[in-house]
Amino acid sequence: MADTEPEGLTDEQWERINSAIREKVKIKPCPLCGSTEERVLINGIVPIPVQLSLAVKDPDGAPVIGLGRAERNLPSVALICQTCGDTSLLNAYALGLSDLVGPSTSAKQKAEEAKKSASVPTETQASHG
Repeated sequence: MADTEPEGLTDEQWERINSAIREKVKIKPCPLCGSTEERVLINGIVPIPVQLSLAVKDPDGAPVIGLGRAERNLPSVALICQTCGDTSLLNAYALGLSDLVGPSTSAKQKAEEAKKSASVPTETQASHG
């Protein structure tokens, strides 16, 4: 029997996300249909791709959106209205869930830059070496 990756969130992750939502979000009736039914939480993280450059242009000179891979993602959790399907996306970092989704890209970049600068000798270090 082959090992398979688990589908969806673990029970612990699910509870962490639900707890963060209960703590930080005041759920109101659906803004589209007015339903007061509990919204459904999607079993997973929704990575919203962020394109940082509009350098790629179409033949008319307009920026092309969506080509290539995203430089960053906004990890989000989705709440869906059971009546009309309206979907609310909540940023996982704003909910305090960075330990579940990993550090933000900017935090990763800062760590990489710090690592690089620590390994490159300064002028003073080089002259005394």
